[in-house]
Amino acid sequence: MRYHTNYSLMARKLTKYRKILRDYLTNYAQTRSRKNVLYYVLFDEKRTHYQITRMNWQEGTVYSTIIFHFEIKEDAKIWIWVNHTELLIDEILIALGIAKQDICLGLYSTDLQKSRVA
Repeated sequence: MRYHTNYSLMARKLTKYRKILRDYLTNYAQTRSRKNVLYYVLFDEKRTHYQITRMNWQEGTVYSTIIFHFEIKEDAKIWIWVNHTELLIDEILIALGIAKQDICLGLYSTDLQKSRVA
């Protein structure tokens, strides 16, 4: 019975975290897109990767940049792989309801990870 309870708790946490990431990234992209700068939200639900890519045009050339890249591991830990903003995204995720201990800062070296939130 304990295994079933732990599995149910993990499944609920994964569902909650997926929704938080989808909602946050969708809102982020919608509020920033404009004429020559487009933000695309990419969700891979099977592999639990979540990204925003920015595409913009300058002098006839298209540029593409990954703005955010998150991965939710099987243990419900959210790995932040890319954050090309000045936002403290770990703190934003905590404010949105993700547990501090479930955030892993993959974008920093191991030494810097210890000095940040996670």
